[in-house]
Amino acid sequence: MIKNRLGYGMVLLAAILFLFLYTHPMTYLALYALLLLPLLSLLAMLIAKYRLTISETLDFTYAQKGKTLRYTFTVNNPSPFPLPAVRVHFQAGAGVEPDCWEAFFSVWPRKSQEAIFCVSANYRGHYTIGVGEMVLYDFLGLFSRKQTLAKTLVFTVTPQIWPIAALALNFAPHDMAQDRHRPAEDYSAISDLRTYQPTDSHKKIHWKASAKRNELISKDFLESKRQSAVFWIDNSAIHASPLEALAQEDTMMDALVSAMACCNRQGYNISLCAPGHPNTDFTDNFSDLFRSAVDLKFGDFGPFDDRFLKHASRGHGNSVNFVLIVQTLSEATCLLLRDLRQNGSHVILFYFDFLKEDSQLEALRGLGVHCLNFSDLLNG
Repeated sequence: MIKNRLGYGMVLLAAILFLFLYTHPMTYLALYALLLLPLLSLLAMLIAKYRLTISETLDFTYAQKGKTLRYTFTVNNPSPFPLPAVRVHFQAGAGVEPDCWEAFFSVWPRKSQEAIFCVSANYRGHYTIGVGEMVLYDFLGLFSRKQTLAKTLVFTVTPQIWPIAALALNFAPHDMAQDRHRPAEDYSAISDLRTYQPTDSHKKIHWKASAKRNELISKDFLESKRQSAVFWIDNSAIHASPLEALAQEDTMMDALVSAMACCNRQGYNISLCAPGHPNTDFTDNFSDLFRSAVDLKFGDFGPFDDRFLKHASRGHGNSVNFVLIVQTLSEATCLLLRDLRQNGSHVILFYFDFLKEDSQLEALRGLGVHCLNFSDLLNG
């Protein structure tokens, strides 16, 4: 823009000098035209600016880590004046990697123009993206108008499910899942015969026994008991740099969904618990569990030990399987895990490379707690 203004100034000085050297109506006309052109150029730009319409779209709102999606910023110019130069500046939160941060283009009269940014993110989370600033230039390149845009779009990067071998979960004869769900009946195993009741299903009628006794006889079936596992994750705020915190959250969430998928394949009902997050009921629907994990946020929800102690001792104290994903190992957590083991619960503890509590891990292993390094599972 500075070069354009210098060039215009030099042309204007030349026109004035030429006017002194050669006085003629055409030289006056040329000078007046040079003086009016910037005003006309500015007026055309302002008319086009106030008639612009802007739209933003994303290919999809959910993406896997590292997958590229397209953010499209569209400018529609319904005015009869062109916008020969438009600059848009892309903005995004930490962790988002666009292919470029700025785009330049022209918008002709009654036309639309798109600026496409290809973005990706390598960490799980919700990301806000959009064009934060748009600058319009007139056709002479002498003036510009900056416009700040507040509208943004959000896309979600989901955790990645890694293959994990079968976890060592215990079978519970009196499982927590039975208190929340009526056990299914195994129609292949008959436990008893009795007189038919009006509320009985036709599947329960034993036709051979009914013919022999000349009355309807019903079959009682064995109940197939679904097992349960309670997942707890420490989603306290991680005090580190933004990228380090994202990386740590990402690793913990990968461990969570991978372990839940493994338990789900083993036929266990699962309940997900986290401070500041509504506890899910026991379910074998992994899609619901995965969506709940995607929406889980890290923040200041109070001490993890206090909430874990409250819910483990009251809400899920009868469950035989506990799976914990922790950031640190406090003395209170170790004591609670010891009490759970003494009460007959089976405990699996996932830890990570950033947890350096070797002595406490060894003590927990001595109590029968399965301590698994998630990185070792992936490398193995």
